[in-house]
Amino acid sequence: MVRAWLLLLAAALAWGNEAPVMDPIPALTFAEDEPTAARRLITVTGIAPGPADESGQAVEVLAASGDTGLLRIDAITYDRAAGRATIQLYPIYDANGSTLVFVSLRDDQGGVAVQAVPVTVTAVPDRPVIWWAAAPIHSGETVPLLGLFNFSDGDKPPDSSLVVTIEALAHCGDVLLDGSTVLGRGSRFSRADILAGRLSFRHNGAAGWAQDQFDYTLSDGGSTSPFTYWFSLILHRGERPLITLPEQPVRWVEDTAAVPVCPLAQLTDADSTSFATLDLTITSDGDWAEAGDELGFADQGRGAGEIGVAGAALSFGGVRFASFSGGADGAVLVVRCENAAATPAALQALLRRLTFRHRGAPARPQRTRRVLQVVLDDRVSGVSDPATAVVELALVDAPLRIATSWIGTVAGVPRTLALAASGGGGGRQWSVAAQPANARLVLADAAAGLLQVMPGAPGAEPALLMLTDAAGGAATAAVVVTVSGGDQDRPQPLCEPPWQAVAGEELAWALTWDRAVTVAVDSGPAGLAVAAEGPAAARLRWTVPVAEAPGLRFFSVFADDPVARTTGHLPVLLRVLPRPGGVQ
Repeated sequence: MVRAWLLLLAAALAWGNEAPVMDPIPALTFAEDEPTAARRLITVTGIAPGPADESGQAVEVLAASGDTGLLRIDAITYDRAAGRATIQLYPIYDANGSTLVFVSLRDDQGGVAVQAVPVTVTAVPDRPVIWWAAAPIHSGETVPLLGLFNFSDGDKPPDSSLVVTIEALAHCGDVLLDGSTVLGRGSRFSRADILAGRLSFRHNGAAGWAQDQFDYTLSDGGSTSPFTYWFSLILHRGERPLITLPEQPVRWVEDTAAVPVCPLAQLTDADSTSFATLDLTITSDGDWAEAGDELGFADQGRGAGEIGVAGAALSFGGVRFASFSGGADGAVLVVRCENAAATPAALQALLRRLTFRHRGAPARPQRTRRVLQVVLDDRVSGVSDPATAVVELALVDAPLRIATSWIGTVAGVPRTLALAASGGGGGRQWSVAAQPANARLVLADAAAGLLQVMPGAPGAEPALLMLTDAAGGAATAAVVVTVSGGDQDRPQPLCEPPWQAVAGEELAWALTWDRAVTVAVDSGPAGLAVAAEGPAAARLRWTVPVAEAPGLRFFSVFADDPVARTTGHLPVLLRVLPRPGGVQ
């Protein structure tokens, strides 16, 4: 895709125009998951438009990655006066290898210069990490550790070479090997020991401890975890509810439906059969939350054992037991139980229907991980210890697509309009690959997609548009360019145009047409806007600045008929009068 894009750029070279120039760019090497932005920067120097007689030409700097699965283009900064540009690279997490970054210069006469910069992302050994679930334990009880540890290593599968070293002991009990050997500080045990069921923890009956822990580090034989982890032990007193959530993160893919966060959640309480006075809160830990995050509950149904969601009301087995609020834009999600139907089974089923999604507005997610904390408070006997669930966000660019399929204007009346597209990444660039026979299309702003239409003879003719982005995406679309005129059935205004406005006052003028149309203003004064008020009506509004100079203003109002694909035109010659009393 990138090569095809470069060939299209090279084919646009104009005869007699020399390409821009730049200094040779050295190869770049940085480490996998490099956190320092300055080490992921390509610097381009010596940027110039060519010979001295071309010094007035504008030069544009573009870049594309040869492997978007390894790295992407994050941002391009260009200092024209200094002849210098910087290209910030965004490496894909845990990816390593080599690729080429294509840096190109393009002047406004079609001259193109391209350099392929070798970029190598070196592999870095990943340290092992471990997840655990808090273990509830009664005084004097022994609990096995099998199933409560989960190892992860980015470079290799979790095998028996992973070793745990105890760094600090618990106060209320001991870690046991084979049920009898007490493991002290500095003792080690392996993943194989855990999987074989050889590890357990025995509570020693010590009073005064509601929660305890032992600390440890983890090694895979090649590298050791940089942190000291801890294994939590909760002294179960019977009254406080206990939540157990899955250890493994769940994955949400960008622009897909909400995913269940903890479908295997467990909720227990030794003494309670109803949580009629319980509050359940779910929040993002720290500053993980972003605008666009949505927490909610999936509607399952009204049958036995099913969670029903109707507005803010929650039911279990068809019986309402609670209501909820919040959850939008990263806000805390709160569930307030209402009656005896709020049983532990109902709350457990509700947790299993907890969902997460990011709706993509006002912006794409900036972070790819959400840490959610779940807490139960029965408002009588106490608050449960926080349970944690993790959501990992996979960001995927939607395919680049051109939405514009028809462009209309009127014979003898030039027009400027905005092209529409969806998907892709940043750094969009529009171009006209093939001109229509009845008009000339000129991009006034290739990045924003502002297109000027210079009409010729009436009729409908095909044209070809092209769109690329900084990540190497490309799209083409055949569009129809219609020049309305002559005896064509085109929209006709049923109103007179506005003829005068007064400085410091608002102009509000009703526009009506003989059919359903889309109305747009072209070349109007700053602040002038038009809004639809029905299929065939719109209103022109302009709050005239107090300091607006008296005189004539000329602009055009276009009305597009998307069914007949014809365009009507209402020319406006507006006289701006001074503010009464001569106050400017």
